[in-house]
Amino acid sequence: MLHAINHRKTEHCRGYLGHRAESAKRFNAEDEITSIVFGPLDFMEDRQVCRFWQAVFTQIGKGCVIGDLVSARSSVRLWPRRPIPGNIGKPKEPDAHIAFSSKDGARVDILIEVKWRQRLVRKKVEFQLRQQWQEYLEDGTRTDCWHFFIAPNIGDTISGQCLQGQDIWPAGRLIAFTWMDLRNVLTGLAGDYDGLARWAAATDCFLEKIGVCHFRGFAHLSAATPETGIVHQRFYGGLNHGFHGFTRAAESLPVLGCSFHSFFEE
Repeated sequence: MLHAINHRKTEHCRGYLGHRAESAKRFNAEDEITSIVFGPLDFMEDRQVCRFWQAVFTQIGKGCVIGDLVSARSSVRLWPRRPIPGNIGKPKEPDAHIAFSSKDGARVDILIEVKWRQRLVRKKVEFQLRQQWQEYLEDGTRTDCWHFFIAPNIGDTISGQCLQGQDIWPAGRLIAFTWMDLRNVLTGLAGDYDGLARWAAATDCFLEKIGVCHFRGFAHLSAATPETGIVHQRFYGGLNHGFHGFTRAAESLPVLGCSFHSFFEE
């Protein structure tokens, strides 16, 4: 799918941008994006998976987390379920669970919760993340576990108490990570020539095509701006003629050739 989208051989990715045909059946963009981005890690060599996550942790200033596990075995699972005896209802699954384990018994676990375009409510998000940490993880694995929350914009979706160790997570173990942060990691890995680099380049391209990109300013807008002298003259004409003068000045100004709708389609 990465190749088809990047080479414009499918219009399927329009759904990720919010466009959906009326005849379309159930469409879960969030799960599809999770699979497209993180699924290929399941087919990579352990050292490549390790390199990717070492780059992620380096991005947040914690490169030493994976540093001692360069030769460790990796496990990549999407939507893993761990039924809990006596717990009625849907298992509390994360979107992905990555684990590294070495021969000497060292282990690092990574939980990932992904959000895409839906409206985020702090209480609901934090409740979901707490359930994953408390109910999904087995006893003994929380000591060396890191919990990533990935969304287009984090904003105030997660409180400072959660991020600073004043909740159930130890300080720094719940990590707010944007899709743009992930693109920065992928860009840094795309310069090599192995399979990991090719995947990083293709995934980086995919994320850009579905709208994960830097703000590009307003250069693409062709709105005509009134000359300063004209505005100056008409403004003071308004002062001289009261509110009626402002009305006359506003009616004579040129019409801007853009609409607010264009801001949201870029």
